[in-house]
Amino acid sequence: MAITYRWADSDQTVVFSSDGRFIPADENNTDYAALLRSGEVIEAYSEPRPTEDEIRAEVHRRIRVVLGAIDTAHAALIIADNERELRKIIEDGFDNSPRAQEIRALDADIEKIFTRYNELLEPYPFDYTDDKYWN
Repeated sequence: MAITYRWADSDQTVVFSSDGRFIPADENNTDYAALLRSGEVIEAYSEPRPTEDEIRAEVHRRIRVVLGAIDTAHAALIIADNERELRKIIEDGFDNSPRAQEIRALDADIEKIFTRYNELLEPYPFDYTDDKYWN
């Protein structure tokens, strides 16, 4: 199988070879000098697509913003507390109270984030943090 080469970064300071080598783009580097002499084509750098983990991190970030949470664990506590509080409000007969409506609105905002997450298709867009994917 033929070895291929591509730029590993947008500044073209390192070449990545399909056999797993990283070759510094320095003419004093014997591997790079040999590559230049060989006439092999170095493919253009292409930005890697966002990963599933990056998309999930954006989901968690957006949920934290909606809830005013400092981190994901804090968001989970707020959600659990809201669920408990809403059950109590309903049990007490105040189903239409302003607080019940506020909790339901937060839940709807979170549900919207999950819906948008499920609608994102691979390959994920480079600008996945843009609000156009989440509103």
